[in-house]
Amino acid sequence: MTIPDATSSDRHNVAKWRALPADFPPWQTVYGFFARWNPAGVVTFIRDQLRRHIRTGKGRWPFPVTLIVDSQSVKAASTVGRDSRGYDAGKKINGRKRHLVVDTLGLPVMITVTAVSAMRSLPETSCGACGSPSRRSPRSGRTPPTPATCCPPGPQATSG
Repeated sequence: MTIPDATSSDRHNVAKWRALPADFPPWQTVYGFFARWNPAGVVTFIRDQLRRHIRTGKGRWPFPVTLIVDSQSVKAASTVGRDSRGYDAGKKINGRKRHLVVDTLGLPVMITVTAVSAMRSLPETSCGACGSPSRRSPRSGRTPPTPATCCPPGPQATSG
């Protein structure tokens, strides 16, 4: 098994590095690569390239046009620091919130975790495919771009 396989092998148990199957490299090696690759954007780059490859293989445009956003409040253990968890009075949960953005095929576009008390919203004025900022519109202030208006057409879109 390879390091990229190991860094994404067990989606239900990602944070427990010591629980990797025996056919992967030692957990310290896998975690070391992940700790270097994630801040450098390598994990995001691999995820985006895989998504584009799968989408083009299914005859779709490499960049998603429609995105689905969802979140889930999850109770946090007492060992989780107070600075990374909060209290959701509506759901009566003390913990974190997982935010997931997927395309219409269910392929991940963005995944983030916040304290449940954090009232953040996703960027409302950027292209879901490439993250390009929006153009100003005199009436509404901003018009979100779409892959058709901001992403490069044709084969160039899959190379970067």
